[in-house]
Formats: sequence, structure tokens, C-alpha cells
Amino acid sequence: MMSNNKTIYNNHLVALDESGFEIVDGETDIRNWSVVASENQLVGRVSELIFDETSHRVIYMVVDINGKPLNLISRSVIVPIGLAEIDRKENLVIIPALTVGHLASLPSYEKGKISIDTENAIRSVFVRTHGVVYVGQELAYRPNVSEQEYIDEETPYRTGRVLTDNATFKEEIRENIIKVKETVKKMERDLEKLD
Repeated sequence: MMSNNKTIYNNHLVALDESGFEIVDGETDIRNWSVVASENQLVGRVSELIFDETSHRVIYMVVDINGKPLNLISRSVIVPIGLAEIDRKENLVIIPALTVGHLASLPSYEKGKISIDTENAIRSVFVRTHGVVYVGQELAYRPNVSEQEYIDEETPYRTGRVLTDNATFKEEIRENIIKVKETVKKMERDLEKLD
């Protein structure tokens, strides 16, 4: 028996590179920045931003997961931009509500194939997370707000304020970045040996 289910794609969501739009002067371009999840885990990097051509806003970031240190498969996933805090001094995207469990549960990102089902799956991964609430139709991280409260905020993402003052947190992130860089250098040396 054949299924009559039809996949409905959100054609208004496109990679920022392909949208014909650019990031507004004064706003931070977080592409290629490292991503830090809860418990100060370095989980990957932002490879792309997903732009809504209707609202003219960045809605999601594509995170390339560095799976091996996390015991996950390396792949790309979509994370709502509203969950991010930006540390401009360290060029970090901090997602306090993101765990390894979330990363394992998120659907893989396929370029140009963000369906309604994909968006619902992403929301269902985060909807029960403490501090994650809806801001209009989008998910955002607001640790001091109950899920029943409605917030309306125009900014597409928040800037890091508490985290940049925490010297221990920053030092731990620096150590994690150094470890990742050492791993990449070792992999490059291993690759050269194969050539």
C-alpha cells in the first residue's frame, strides 16, 4: 500500500548565502564561529544561517557537529537562533539550553529541504527544555521566564552578558578550543602521511 503523505517544504526558508540578502551593518555574522552547548561543551561550528524571506529575519543556524568527542555522528543540524547567546569577544555562539541529547535527537540538515515536519521535529526536541519558550512562533532561551509568559522581542538573538564576565567559563572554553585545534592539527599530519 502506498502512502499519500506529501512532504511540504517551507520555501521561504533559504540559506543566507543564497537569499540575496546580507547581514545588516552593525550586526554580527556568526558563521564559522564555534558553538558551545550546556556544560561548556564545544560541539561544532555555525556553517550557515537560515533566513526567512518573508519576515527578513534569520530563524535558524546550521551547526556542523564535531561528533567524535561527543560520541555522536558528525553531521549538520538546525538550531533555532533564538536559543543562542553571542560572545563577540571570543567569537563564540553559546547555547545554554543545548545538550548532547538534543544534538542526537535533532534531524539532519539537508540543504533546501526544510519541511514543516522538520521544523516540528526541531521544536519538539527543545519544547520541554527548562527556560525555552516561544517568542511569537519561534523558540528562544529565557531562563528566568515561565513557559506561560509571552514575550515579544524584535532582536533575532541575544548578546552574551553574564557569560563573558565568567573567567572560569571562558578559560574552560579556551582549553576546549585548544584541544580541538590540536586534534585538527594531528588529523592534518595524519592526512599528509597518507599522501
